[in-house]
Amino acid sequence: MDDVMLHVTVDVPPEIARGAAPGMLADEALRLLVLERFRLGELSAGRCARLLGLGRVAFLDLCVAHGVPAIRYDLDDFRRELAEIAGSRG
Repeated sequence: MDDVMLHVTVDVPPEIARGAAPGMLADEALRLLVLERFRLGELSAGRCARLLGLGRVAFLDLCVAHGVPAIRYDLDDFRRELAEIAGSRG
């Protein structure tokens, strides 16, 4: 499946762009946008990996490098699992 890509123009202050080629800035901006959508739960890891042209493991490594939790497992998930375990025992 081919994705339709939007072209976006962004003004970048010199202190952000210093020493970076425009293509490099565009790649970094896309990476950060995809990571944020993943962090918010809007995109799956597999979809993010495909958008960035990475394998799933490489995307998860990227998440770790940027401090984005690769697995969503909160206290409510833990409590649900405990209740399921307790229910299956008796």
